[in-house]
Amino acid sequence: VAPAPPPRRPRVQAAAVVAELSAILAATANALRQHDIGLADDALTRARASEHALDELRGLSAEGIAVVRLSPFRRRHLPAVQAIVDLVEPLDRAIRNIRVLVRRASVALSEGEDVPAAYVDLISSLAVVTAEIAGRLSNRELAEGSRDALTAIMRASSVMETHQGLSAEVIRAQVRSAVLDLLMLTGLRYDEARDLVRAAGR
Repeated sequence: VAPAPPPRRPRVQAAAVVAELSAILAATANALRQHDIGLADDALTRARASEHALDELRGLSAEGIAVVRLSPFRRRHLPAVQAIVDLVEPLDRAIRNIRVLVRRASVALSEGEDVPAAYVDLISSLAVVTAEIAGRLSNRELAEGSRDALTAIMRASSVMETHQGLSAEVIRAQVRSAVLDLLMLTGLRYDEARDLVRAAGR
């Protein structure tokens, strides 16, 4: 099988990274529901390994930019490749925020801290919308259609009664941070995503 041409490879890798984040979130929610520390630790291992996939995306993006700039036959692909390059920074932040979320889930399970079912539902909802974004990236579609679902998660997190447990509140905070990161994957600038998050959180 011939390898994918350079202009396509960054998008394929970006979709794979986002899909892995969705799987990690789903696994974390499952671990909390089953009170299974082993599942949580496995999710944390995957979250830590996702940084390597992001490094690969950085390399492929740089390669893709170089190829389309050097080849007059591929310069029309420059906007598409640049769009993927622009995802690297918010993806980096999303990976870091989700890694903290998974770590706190593991801590909560190991120390017997309660994480309310509603908080676990936030993680599951985030996993679903993250999978949708991955699918849209894979299909070369704009992920604008995922914005409503992301802002709905932010609104839900804002109206929940504050829990006394530290891990639970860290988890909720990291969900909210990840929403901001993922909104940028839908094509918003940081300030636009921040304003949308603030409006949804009122």
